[in-house]
Amino acid sequence: MRQNLTAEELVEHFTLTPSDLALLGNKSCAGRLGFAVLLKVFERDLRFPDELGEVPAAVVAHVAKQIGADEESYWSYDLRSRNATYHRTQIREALGFRDPRASDAKAIATWLAAQIVGDDVNLAAAMATVYERFRTLKVVPPTAERIERIAR
Repeated sequence: MRQNLTAEELVEHFTLTPSDLALLGNKSCAGRLGFAVLLKVFERDLRFPDELGEVPAAVVAHVAKQIGADEESYWSYDLRSRNATYHRTQIREALGFRDPRASDAKAIATWLAAQIVGDDVNLAAAMATVYERFRTLKVVPPTAERIERIAR
């Protein structure tokens, strides 16, 4: 994720809605902030961060301010914990996403082939189309490498 987001991007992509706040429930401070950040990152990027440092400090500060959390508590959130795994599951379910099946890649590749006509295919554009198709189908996309293979 780009580290230098504009104020407009922070507001557009990382402002919590009333339904987002309802999902936070009675989570503790670090869990509450970690969950909220994971939620907004997933909504925007359709993936969860692999490391806490992937998320710009401005995003953490923006989200922390909205929920009254100390932004430093974010750094104690363990992305590999059972709690974080459960949070990711809660987020996917709340947003209506499911994990990919083996048949999804083949179906999307077939769909993509029908969409793209001609020999001059831009790989980056094809990959963006594949990501958007996963988003439309509400399927968590596979790795970037797998997306590239589908696009090719």
